[in-house]
Amino acid sequence: AGRNDNAVAVGDAGIAGQMFAAQGFSAPIVLWQPTEDMVTDEALKTVLRYWNKVRGGQRVPMREDIEIGDLGPVQDSLMLLDRVEGWDWRYRHYGQAIADLAQVDHTGMRTSEVRAGNFIAYFFLASYAAVGQRRHPLYTVHSPPAESTATVWRRMILPVSDDRGEIVPMQGGKLPGPYREIVGELYVRWRAPPRATTVAASS
Repeated sequence: AGRNDNAVAVGDAGIAGQMFAAQGFSAPIVLWQPTEDMVTDEALKTVLRYWNKVRGGQRVPMREDIEIGDLGPVQDSLMLLDRVEGWDWRYRHYGQAIADLAQVDHTGMRTSEVRAGNFIAYFFLASYAAVGQRRHPLYTVHSPPAESTATVWRRMILPVSDDRGEIVPMQGGKLPGPYREIVGELYVRWRAPPRATTVAASS
């Protein structure tokens, strides 16, 4: 995943796009440092707003300052992860709303174990590593695996510092569709023309 996460970190999702295309899926959309008006989902806006509030003047907030109960019902659309060895992650908290829609609860599982060997698991790993490297919020939209009941994944991945000073992801996820309508709305908000493969990024 090293080559992939480096590419995502600099705002180039081309490698990930190739992986999705090889499986017959549309390329993912990647947007660094999104503002609330760029996000279409209210739950993800709430997560981003909360992250900004907790971090205050810091670049990233401390995980000990994150109280998921403060998010009310939105906590059901939240994931918290811990780093394990190498580039892998373990889901400490996997929101019930996500588990219900995905038809699986990944609490306690490693990201690499999620549909092991699947291209989407590698995209997740690359995204988390890129957020750790860049230390900025990352908003992505991608097609889910065929077995999912949803038609699109929308994710807000936010960097949080753990007690060892490592950057770990806090992720808000939402699964409504359809993909084309959501992507079209994103392009209107971002004032960018629709294209088959697009990466929106800011430094």
